[in-house]
Amino acid sequence: MSQQLDQVSLAAMSLTPDERAELAERIWESVTADEQAAIEQAWCEEVDGRITTADERGTPGIPAEQVLSEVEADLRKRRG
Repeated sequence: MSQQLDQVSLAAMSLTPDERAELAERIWESVTADEQAAIEQAWCEEVDGRITTADERGTPGIPAEQVLSEVEADLRKRRG
């Protein structure tokens, strides 16, 4: 990471969660439509590859309700 990126990241972490979300949205909007499409395509390919790998290995899925419950429990712990 560049020094400038480190400084911006550190400053961003001092923002409230809402402000960080707004900053992320502004940064995403600064990316051109072609760049956004390429990024989204790369994510889709990554997801498809992971699904294929899981299917080939016979990896069982985890129900969404269980995943969400575990995430919520973890967030509650972190918030104290």
